[in-house]
Amino acid sequence: MTRSRVAVALLLAGGVAVIAFRPWAEERPPLPDRPVCEYPRRLDLRDLDPYTATFAVVPVRNAGTGPLVLDQIRSDCSCHSVEVRRAVGTSTRVGGLVEVAPGETVELILSLTPRGLNGLPPFTSLAFVTNDPTAAAVTVSVGIGCKPALLADPPVLVFGDVLVGQTGTRTARLSSPSGSTAPLSILLDDPRFAATIREDGADRLLDVRARGESPGAFECGITVVDDRAGKPVARLAAKGRFAEPIELSADTLYLPRGSSKGLVYEGVVTVTGVGGDVTVRVPAVPVGFTATAGDGRVTIRRTEPETLTAESRTAIPLELTAGSLTVTRTVTVVVSPPRTNR
Repeated sequence: MTRSRVAVALLLAGGVAVIAFRPWAEERPPLPDRPVCEYPRRLDLRDLDPYTATFAVVPVRNAGTGPLVLDQIRSDCSCHSVEVRRAVGTSTRVGGLVEVAPGETVELILSLTPRGLNGLPPFTSLAFVTNDPTAAAVTVSVGIGCKPALLADPPVLVFGDVLVGQTGTRTARLSSPSGSTAPLSILLDDPRFAATIREDGADRLLDVRARGESPGAFECGITVVDDRAGKPVARLAAKGRFAEPIELSADTLYLPRGSSKGLVYEGVVTVTGVGGDVTVRVPAVPVGFTATAGDGRVTIRRTEPETLTAESRTAIPLELTAGSLTVTRTVTVVVSPPRTNR
């Protein structure tokens, strides 16, 4: 081998050596310590006794290499208290930051007293924030499977349409899973409702009556109270509508109105009856108007609107009959004079 070839071989060998050892010569900076928060997404409590204090234990573990900090630990209800436990038998009420060392597990203890009322949300939640960027805001849902204190069937009383001035009645069956015969009383959220309880074998029947003097939808909350314990044991609702026996689609007509033919001085009022078909009669038609009734509607037309110089308001009486019921309603017609081009 010539002298030049030996030099090249040594140079290449040195280069290989440098390349091979370069990674060992450059030290990478160590990864920063960071916390990793591990927690259950949901807990389920089952077969709880109503009005008996119980606890939901939420374990929170730091699976990272840096300290984990918990803050703003709270329940969705102020009636629940939260404590933190680091070892069995010792706990402290949460009042600030909670630091969890790497590899450590703490238990967040949520104390609650389920009431066993149907219609209440069957869950609560525990929330907190952490310094783990992958779990900055945490919410743990806690299902509450409580034994009902009193069963109500149905829990919602649907009245449908109750005619104004008349009384509608619906009934729910109340039964006690424990066989309690404690006296019960009723609390109603709406003064237009009344309720009574009567015996029916081992169960009791709740009769709810609704009576309103003006039309409109209603929803009334009903609470059943155990008088012996002085606590609510069931929650129901009544829903429906107080309705006029005969209703108009509108009690005021504004003319003219737009149509495919342009502005027209004609409008229609439809008439509906809660109990069936309605017969419409116009006993007196004011001068300057025509009114045609039939098929549950009345068509009102202003004649010679070009004679108007100012807005006018005219009341037109309607005689409405549904079965044996006859009522009188008034439609007010507001007419604006035609616009003139100046």
